[in-house]
Amino acid sequence: MIRALILDLDGTVYRGREEVPGAGTFIRNMRARGLRCLFVTNRANRPVSTVCEHIRSYGIPCDPPDVLTTAQAAAEYVGNRSAFVIGEEGILGEFARCGIRLDDQRPDCVVVSFERAFNYERMRRACDLIRQGAEFIVTNPDAWLRMDEGIFPGTGALAASIEVGCGLEPVVIGKPERRLFDKAVRHLGLPREDILTIGDNLDTDIRAGLRAELRSALILTGVSTRADLARSDVKPTWVVDSYPELEQLVMQEHAAPASTAGAAAPVRTDIRQPAAPETAAGRWIRELQLDRHPEGGYFRETYRAAESIPASALPGRYGGTRSFATSIHFLLEGRDFSAFHRLQSDEVWHFHAGDGLRLHLIAPDGAYQEIRLGLDAHLQAVVPATCWVAAEPVSPAAYALVGCTVAPGFTFTDFELGRRADLHQRFPVHFALIDRLTR
Repeated sequence: MIRALILDLDGTVYRGREEVPGAGTFIRNMRARGLRCLFVTNRANRPVSTVCEHIRSYGIPCDPPDVLTTAQAAAEYVGNRSAFVIGEEGILGEFARCGIRLDDQRPDCVVVSFERAFNYERMRRACDLIRQGAEFIVTNPDAWLRMDEGIFPGTGALAASIEVGCGLEPVVIGKPERRLFDKAVRHLGLPREDILTIGDNLDTDIRAGLRAELRSALILTGVSTRADLARSDVKPTWVVDSYPELEQLVMQEHAAPASTAGAAAPVRTDIRQPAAPETAAGRWIRELQLDRHPEGGYFRETYRAAESIPASALPGRYGGTRSFATSIHFLLEGRDFSAFHRLQSDEVWHFHAGDGLRLHLIAPDGAYQEIRLGLDAHLQAVVPATCWVAAEPVSPAAYALVGCTVAPGFTFTDFELGRRADLHQRFPVHFALIDRLTR
């Protein structure tokens, strides 16, 4: 059944200053019938309070808990790390509320959002910091942004200049990636099969819904058309022309018992069947609330020591204070892999569940070692500091859930993702392995 709705805003609920016909009536009717409505937007430049005021201007009830922005999702992703932020009031206010320390000298992260004051100096500084080891994070890849004054180059345009300038790809928080929707699912506190995402854009709203394993409805009130749908590899669960059709569909699914939800014929053509039964890996990702990791796989930090080691007591390669230790859950499945990377600290891998994992280690002198983790192999392995390491499931049909403990504690400043050309040049004897396990 459907018990909650994730709604896109621009093109779905409103177009500029105009309400999309029927949106307000639909949302009010859904709430009257007990469905939760969460407004999820890729934009990070506006505070949640401003978004609420905009939505309320159409007569649609909206309070701060009803809104989720990429600023909030980015703040959760950054966590207790420091950041250099390119952005406006929305993301700066959210980072301040979450206690994230802003740092333009040695930040753990560079976070790029929409900023009208963006200039060459800001771009150069971001590139320098990323090359020095800061994690490159982008709130959303939207190429343009519709505002009252017209169409503006969006966050994606700013991020592209930095990506070219530093030669590294960013971690994307918003649509079409799944992180924003994964946070929405946690916010709603419901099973994924009880949530429907609604949007007007195949390439962002619907693609993100598919990646987050949610049923989706494409409403033809904004960007995408039926002609786009025919050409696209992205297939929503349902397609509707208007809100009255969508309301009939949602009520049909809302009334269906859990065992038969999705079985009755929808108002429009059912283009994609609901997701297959949850896999073991998918269950761990959901239950442990894992997010995508920039090196591949899924992770969530589970421990960070409250006490720290001062820089003066650490080897010079650290360049700053570090927690005593940190730990994460980490999961790989199928053909996904953890690309070659190295840390400044020792890392202990612990096998928890699944079929098994293969670790590939290349020492600074080029010596190679493979370690298999699993119930029929090693339950624990140590990756020495500054050793290059990559990991993959034991087969394309396998998965593995592990824990990774780092001491002194992990920070992205100490993380180096291997560049294929550089590793090929340094370790030519391992050319094929490096070619397969780098991006």
